[in-house]
Amino acid sequence: MFDTLIEQMEEVEVLAVLGHEFGHWKMSHNIKNLIISEIHLFVIFFLFGQFMNNANLYTSFGFDTQPTIIGLLLFQFVYSPVEHLLGFLMVFFSFLFLFSIFFFPFQNHNFFFFFLFLEHFKS
Repeated sequence: MFDTLIEQMEEVEVLAVLGHEFGHWKMSHNIKNLIISEIHLFVIFFLFGQFMNNANLYTSFGFDTQPTIIGLLLFQFVYSPVEHLLGFLMVFFSFLFLFSIFFFPFQNHNFFFFFLFLEHFKS
C-alpha cells in the first residue's frame, strides 16, 4: 500500500482495501507465509546437503569425483520438478488466504464497509 492509493481511490475504496489488508493481519497470514517460506528453505538446504554427500548420485550421473559445482547443477536438475510442485502449493495457499479474507467481514459481523463498498460500485 502506498500513498498514491489515497490519491487514486475514493474514501470507500481505500477503506475496503485497508479492511482487506487488516484481515490478512488479523488472520496471521503474514506469519503463516513466513513460516511456510522458512520450512521451504530448510527443506531445500537439507536436501542439498544430503545430495552433496551422496557419492552414489555422482557415479550414477557418470562423475568419478564430487565437485561442488557439479553437485549444485545436478541438484538443480533433480530438484526442479519438486520445486514446481511446491510452487503450485504456494500459489494454492495464497489463493486460500485471499478467499478467506473475502469472507472476513461476514465472520466478524462487520457488514457496514462491505455493503458501503458494494453500494459505491452499484451506481
